[in-house]
Amino acid sequence: FNRIQYQVVIADESHFLKNPQAKRTQSVLPLLQKAKRAILLTGTPALSRPKELFTQIQAINPNLFPKFFPFASRYCDATQNRFGLDCNGSSNLKELHVVLSSFMIRRMKK
Repeated sequence: FNRIQYQVVIADESHFLKNPQAKRTQSVLPLLQKAKRAILLTGTPALSRPKELFTQIQAINPNLFPKFFPFASRYCDATQNRFGLDCNGSSNLKELHVVLSSFMIRRMKK
């Protein structure tokens, strides 16, 4: 699959790509990034935290946030603790919404 240059790759249930260490993510992410166009479909892009959006953003535009740490510092209220970096919070959500609105379409149930 990795040798083929796809014109369009569509990934349904893209929220399953939230864990960058998961085999599914490691298999699908290169296909999405290499495609001329990538379309991610999900009813729940971030189930609970902004950090869950990072890999999906990487799939669409890896140049937007090339590294996780600056993204986490800006949008996940990242703090250093004795166990390492805690990125389970959220910060600057209005700004993140503006960034996401440049490539995300959201449809709500009526």
